[in-house]
Amino acid sequence: MIYAGILAGGTGSRMGITDMPKQFLDLGGRPILIHTVEKFLLVHEIQKIVLGIHPDWVTYTEDLVDKYLSSYKDRILVVEGGSDRNSTIENIILAIDELQPLTDEDIIVTHDSVRPFVSLKTIQENIELAKSHDVVCTRQHFPSLSESYISVSYTHLTLPT
Repeated sequence: MIYAGILAGGTGSRMGITDMPKQFLDLGGRPILIHTVEKFLLVHEIQKIVLGIHPDWVTYTEDLVDKYLSSYKDRILVVEGGSDRNSTIENIILAIDELQPLTDEDIIVTHDSVRPFVSLKTIQENIELAKSHDVVCTRQHFPSLSESYISVSYTHLTLPT
């Protein structure tokens, strides 16, 4: 199976936001997180989207899913994120494995919740590459910035034996 893990465990502290994490900020009438999830819902190969959310914001996120994505609730699972990016990914993996034990053939696509402009083509190409590679990562260069950064990462899960 193919899963998406959306990382939304941050609090916005680096941006100096105090009232809510940046993934919940409004963008065109809807929270950024909702835009991001909608992009992954359009990829029909992805059977389940797991949102790793800061523990203080889980209920709020569930309410957003009810409000904006109620017809897709069967494809979305909200779980508590961890104390950092890696532990949030770990919590997502554990939640998926609890739903259905993971196999070496499963693919987990991870993506930052505050990057809603990822293209469907990028998601689909990375899924295809993950079928034949252990790890696939998309790096996007922005000429106006002094350095490039990784905007999307996709991981083919290989379970320890």
